[in-house]
Amino acid sequence: MYEQSIIQPSGGDDTRTIQTAIERAAAGEGIVRLGRGVFHISKTVTISQIAGLKVIGTGCRDPSNFGPGWSEKGRSIGTCFYWSGPRGGTMFDVIASPDTALKHVMFDGRERAGVLVELDTTPGWCTTAARLEHVAVQGAEVGIQLGRPSQPFNDNNDIFTFESLTLKCDTGVRICNDQSLCHRFSYVDNYSRVGIDIRQGGCITIDRLLQSGSNKSRVGVAFSGGGINAATLSITNARLEAGCLLTCGGANQIVDVSSYCDAAGQNGVPWKIGPSALVSVRASSFQGPIAELAGAPGARAVLVVHDSALAKPSRDSIIYKNAHAYAAVEGVFIQWTNQPA
Repeated sequence: MYEQSIIQPSGGDDTRTIQTAIERAAAGEGIVRLGRGVFHISKTVTISQIAGLKVIGTGCRDPSNFGPGWSEKGRSIGTCFYWSGPRGGTMFDVIASPDTALKHVMFDGRERAGVLVELDTTPGWCTTAARLEHVAVQGAEVGIQLGRPSQPFNDNNDIFTFESLTLKCDTGVRICNDQSLCHRFSYVDNYSRVGIDIRQGGCITIDRLLQSGSNKSRVGVAFSGGGINAATLSITNARLEAGCLLTCGGANQIVDVSSYCDAAGQNGVPWKIGPSALVSVRASSFQGPIAELAGAPGARAVLVVHDSALAKPSRDSIIYKNAHAYAAVEGVFIQWTNQPA
């Protein structure tokens, strides 16, 4: 039986080696297997119009270290791509390649890269069912980018799945494509300034989002734009220790949150809800304020809280920034008192 060789880092520039391995895999069984260590990338590695390609690294053996690839102490423990190219460059560009999978790797931009992984389409092709699993991104302006900001109305009907992401960039994930049918995220650790930046998008689900640490300026999810039709965002099983979990406000935005735990207390306002956004909350716990609401004439900011526990009465837990805001609570109790809020 044919046994595929595992590519090992050379200690020098590995760009050509990785690009050649991708091209050979496209003509063969479609799998690129990578060994433990650091692969230095000096220019963009491209996966273009290839269906079903899998790039699989070697994951982290020590769970105390950040991500699946590289120890903060400088010891290689997994598969890591290091950017050694020009400032602002893109490390991996996946173009019109359905069923692409990147697994058990870390991308490190070394504070020089613009985008670490870009997922995009071209007319006549789609990038449906692409998957990123057990992937860490750090040291770049954007970790993972879907679509291009210069082309905000791509009609590409993409479906992406992200599982076990560690985000440690200025922006962890940026979503720019307009007609995205469904993006699914699960097990997301956010250390980025903005974890998931939704500039365009149709239907997005996020399950098990953790924002730990004490950085009060971080944002878990920034929901600033919708798709051609109404944009929906669902967040379940989230925990916030500092900063802001959600900022939203845009045409036809619907947000549903459940099983949320605010451990931040007074370390920030968990949610900031802007004009035309409708946010519904269920089965959640708040240690401090719930949200800050600021609507606009004819575009209210709306918050409805169901079956949750508050640290203070609802009138003290909601910050109304102007008169164009509306909030309602149903079945909500003040914590430890068992009294209606």
